[in-house]
Amino acid sequence: MGKNYGYNKWTEQEEDFVLENAKAFDGTFTHEEILRGLKQLTGVERNKKSIQHKISRLLAKYGLHNPQKINFESYRLHKDLTLLDTEFDKGSYGQYRVMCTQGHITYKEPCNWRYGCSVCAGDFVGGIPQEDYRPAVVYLIYVEKLNALKIGYATGRGVDAIVTRFERWTIPYKYTIVAYDQSTRTEAAEHEQWLLDNTLEYKTFYTSPGFDGWTEFRDKKVLKQILPEYETVLDTAFKI
Repeated sequence: MGKNYGYNKWTEQEEDFVLENAKAFDGTFTHEEILRGLKQLTGVERNKKSIQHKISRLLAKYGLHNPQKINFESYRLHKDLTLLDTEFDKGSYGQYRVMCTQGHITYKEPCNWRYGCSVCAGDFVGGIPQEDYRPAVVYLIYVEKLNALKIGYATGRGVDAIVTRFERWTIPYKYTIVAYDQSTRTEAAEHEQWLLDNTLEYKTFYTSPGFDGWTEFRDKKVLKQILPEYETVLDTAFKI
């Protein structure tokens, strides 16, 4: 196929380097210095946003995260929204649960509380959750009738998360679980988006076939290229 895919997952060596520098951070050590140090260490150049996300996740993972409280009264809340969270310690860029008068529950940054419910407005399109450490998986399934693979994201752990996802949002075909990669909601969403962006030329559908998730189907020929991106590969992957 010619194109060499590579998500460049974070290595243990990189995580150790970032964690040590994050713990020692005193306001003078910048993200740019961490970027340069990582490049010297591994030769992989990462962007600043990725570094910021990794620092937050590692500090939370090892119980070193320093919660930042906000004065929620300083942020205007839309008249149709109710805050469900009672602890305001995720900082001004954290995601807080809100519920609208129609019962839709979403996550919003404080600066967006004033805009009302994004589901009711019809502009809720998911996106990448920020600093969300709850479990999620990036999955890969195979649909024999289409001779195609589907890349996707599901909240929860392992195979159960994938099964639950397709119980809630069904597709009109039988499917086989091929592989999945367990991580946090933020990392899983970033990983899924990377996989989708880098396989666009192998899309199965170019117009809607009438069910949700159709944009995530890919030609079966990408299997060998993207399979290394998944930590857990099932036996079914070798029977396709």
